[in-house]
Amino acid sequence: MEQKKKKKKEVKKQQGEANSKELLELLGGVHLNGTIDECVLQIENGKGSIQAVDMSNSLCVCCEGTVEGLEEGRHGLINIGTICKFLDGVGDDDKVKLSIRDGKQLSLKANKSEIRTTLLSPDEIPTAVSKSGIKKKLLEQAEGSFAITLASIKEVVYCHSLVPVNSAVFYENRGWLFARSPEGDQEFNVRLGKADNIGPETSVEVYTTYLIPILKYLLQQQEGDEKILVYMNNGKPLIISYRNNLWAITPIAS
Repeated sequence: MEQKKKKKKEVKKQQGEANSKELLELLGGVHLNGTIDECVLQIENGKGSIQAVDMSNSLCVCCEGTVEGLEEGRHGLINIGTICKFLDGVGDDDKVKLSIRDGKQLSLKANKSEIRTTLLSPDEIPTAVSKSGIKKKLLEQAEGSFAITLASIKEVVYCHSLVPVNSAVFYENRGWLFARSPEGDQEFNVRLGKADNIGPETSVEVYTTYLIPILKYLLQQQEGDEKILVYMNNGKPLIISYRNNLWAITPIAS
């Protein structure tokens, strides 16, 4: 008797592509050297967006970037750090082919290399922020802002490497803005610029666990004269905004 041939299970596959540099900028702004390693990627109109908080609920990130070809929807990414390392080894202008199999596995191909990672249901990602418009709400609450230069960022990162304290204080003094370490055996103090839009005696202290990875990320991404804005007000999150990305660090209670 002839055996009936088994029908192969049809595998649903979505395919798209992204510029390696743009995708690394999107995911790197969330990962921040291990601060957040899983998130929900929302695809809509060729754009990828991510809203996430770290496990301690001390940092909220909102990042956006171009991701072409994938169907609209929400995808639960894990092991973001591995994906970032892969993208970091790809040329800046190279295209990365993306494919999603049955909504359960993400494949990234570039040159002759490929990595695969499991996708989870968005409901299984504890860092996901499901409410829409978080970035807009955060900016509406923000009051004073100032533009920070790359030179100032480098100074803060450098001084922190010399004096690796757990927190940093952004404060206004006589019309100038500064970032300093708390009082101790070793201290640093960096002048950031004019405090034109910041109220007098404004002060916000945040953990460097979150601040320094953001500043290092900005040093890697910054190009030309694009502005990096910092929003601060007493008792409110310290907000850093660059391009379409935003980071809000919960202040340390005084």
